[in-house]
Amino acid sequence: MSQKAQPLQGISVYILYGETGYAYVQLAVLLQGLILFLVCFPLAQYYQRCGDGSEEKYHIAWKSIFFNRNQIGVLGIIIGIILNKSGIERPAFGGSMFDLMVHVNAWMSLIPVGYSIRFNELHWHLKESWSIVSIKFILTPLIIAGLSALLLKDYLMRNTLLVLAFNPIAINAVITVRLHNLNLAMVMTNFMLTTVLYLLIVFPLLFVCLRL
Repeated sequence: MSQKAQPLQGISVYILYGETGYAYVQLAVLLQGLILFLVCFPLAQYYQRCGDGSEEKYHIAWKSIFFNRNQIGVLGIIIGIILNKSGIERPAFGGSMFDLMVHVNAWMSLIPVGYSIRFNELHWHLKESWSIVSIKFILTPLIIAGLSALLLKDYLMRNTLLVLAFNPIAINAVITVRLHNLNLAMVMTNFMLTTVLYLLIVFPLLFVCLRL
């Protein structure tokens, strides 16, 4: 299962807190792949079958969930832990290479989403999409900030989780809907609206407030 953070999650925290913050992001999204494969995909498959009028029972392929090429993310974490515990120092070029790969990974991940955008359909759901803005940028961050203040002492980890809480609709939502032929226009409108608001308003405010 994939442990890769959403592009804006990773790069936002990396801009604020560098490698340490980026590492916290990867830890925070460890269960992301599990939720995607065990909850999101089965639900999307179920609604797709309902839309098609199929009454055939859907069976989850557990083997394909736990043993697939997306497990490379887990393998990378294990290798990193082994190298760290073995006392092997990172090569001098590692820092600059890491910086390059963070940015390349972020923007490359957005290509499939850009390919899926149908601009002539975005206005269909724009009005109803505003209802998710208060949930995404007010309610969710308030809950995460409260829980983090109660449970965590590390300010960097608290701030990382706060930035993640403010992030726009996940690309995984777009991918899930696209793969299962659901209402792509609605999800894409939510994604585009929250992403634009995040880039133009939310993240600049976070950058100023969290760097004080």
